[in-house]
Amino acid sequence: MTTTRTDPSDTTERSTPRRLGRRGWILVAVAVVVAVALTVWLSIGLRPDVANTGSGGVLDKVSVPTRDGDTDRLWWVGKSDGGFWVAVRNDGPAAVTLRGAETSGTLDVRIQFAPVEREYDRFGTAVDSYTLQPGAEVQVRASLHVCGPVVSGSSVSVDQVDLHATTLGVTRTVHVTSLQQYGFYPDAVGGLPRSKAC
Repeated sequence: MTTTRTDPSDTTERSTPRRLGRRGWILVAVAVVVAVALTVWLSIGLRPDVANTGSGGVLDKVSVPTRDGDTDRLWWVGKSDGGFWVAVRNDGPAAVTLRGAETSGTLDVRIQFAPVEREYDRFGTAVDSYTLQPGAEVQVRASLHVCGPVVSGSSVSVDQVDLHATTLGVTRTVHVTSLQQYGFYPDAVGGLPRSKAC
């Protein structure tokens, strides 16, 4: 007679593979939906699509700068204050809240936004923060003030504005290039005075 003994130290169990039940499939579906939503949220929020519309110019009530030959550089000679504007459009699928990025250094750039009123061919009242809906445009106004030393023979200029763009709760800094380079150059005697706006 043959007897079979089971080794008491063998604790491996022979089991058949388990199948996902209804609850398991629901959890998998929820995980997929969350992953897709997170991907869409990050792809939109991390890449705000704010584009220059190709229009811009010197701000009203500001002295007209001098063109530097045939280049796209405009200079305020012997002055410490100036300003320009550039229009931007939201080409993305979600609303973008814009505000000016902080600046430091010789040139202080202060940003405001004015909505484009197409039916009246003018701009609305300027504000410090603006929510731009998809497809809409806004005028970005950059007030420039010389706050640091600019000695004779040197200059200070800017050719873009930096904006904080918040989309779906994610804030990024976007750089909007102006149509020209704007700057300040001392006149023949001495450097530039410090702006009273500093």
